[in-house]
Amino acid sequence: MKSLKKKLQLEGLFDDSIKRQLPAYPKDIAVVTSPDGAVIQDIINVLDRRSPFLDLTVVPTLVQGEKAAPLICDALNKVGKLKKVDVVILARGGGSIEDLWAFNNEEVARAIVNCPTPIISAVGHETDFTISDFVSDLRAPTPSIAAEIISQPYSELIETLEGYQNYISRSVISQIDLQRTQITNLIKRIRHPGDKLREISQKLDYVETALIQNINQEISFKKNGLNLKDLSLQQNSPQNKIKEAKVYLQNASKDLLKALKLEIERKSTVLAEIVATLQAVSPLSVLSRGYSIISTEPDGKILSSSNQVEIGQTISAILSKGSIKAEIKSKDENEK
Repeated sequence: MKSLKKKLQLEGLFDDSIKRQLPAYPKDIAVVTSPDGAVIQDIINVLDRRSPFLDLTVVPTLVQGEKAAPLICDALNKVGKLKKVDVVILARGGGSIEDLWAFNNEEVARAIVNCPTPIISAVGHETDFTISDFVSDLRAPTPSIAAEIISQPYSELIETLEGYQNYISRSVISQIDLQRTQITNLIKRIRHPGDKLREISQKLDYVETALIQNINQEISFKKNGLNLKDLSLQQNSPQNKIKEAKVYLQNASKDLLKALKLEIERKSTVLAEIVATLQAVSPLSVLSRGYSIISTEPDGKILSSSNQVEIGQTISAILSKGSIKAEIKSKDENEK
């Protein structure tokens, strides 16, 4: 074993750089082990308790004796051709070094390295080490711990969904705050904003409140549906119930993201219309076409007739860019 270990290590088969990353949320699991031992039942019990919606494929093989090594290689080659499998557990219970010797075989080691799917080695007890542990992508102390590593508790999925809710809510609030800031800046640039601007600001507040309420209601609806499905899974454990729960969870996530996307697009359209209305009623757009706002000095009273000023009086004119002051030299009181 020592000479084989040294040989494979010199070839770089133990290097971390060639080890594959395990998927964060695997959906399909394959287990290469004896179908008759306690190991496969331990793995099934862990998966049923933590992630009952996962698909499990058992690839049977001998795990002890002279014929075990080539059969393990055949099983690994077979599982490597299953494109739907996300991760593989190579498992065997504890035993003597002779019982575990098939997992110190060079052909088995190379079959592990050549398998395109990430492999967790779960051979023996925590104190047992075999060549398969060193060439696999990850070593688990026991088969049960390997099952825990690749399964995610149902409660964590609920937490993840709630995390999405909080993230989306913060993003929406941030966008609305940005739009509010832009409108506030426009209001500051206008000397007499009037009732129209106040109405727009009130509409913006209403849009924010309605959007957050819609998001929270949608999340709560999906969450309640998941909780009901979880209860159904606990009461009914046949395989068809597990598959239904998996499909429901996937569709619920897709529907939620789609609904949130449509809601955000709709509210963005409303905000764009509000901004366009604001620009249309802005006095600045009138000034840009060559007009000006004339007021008296120093009281700032807006002029609409020459009858409102006297010769020699000082007036102020606000232009599109800047302002000027002038003195009345003459006036024509004839209205046109």
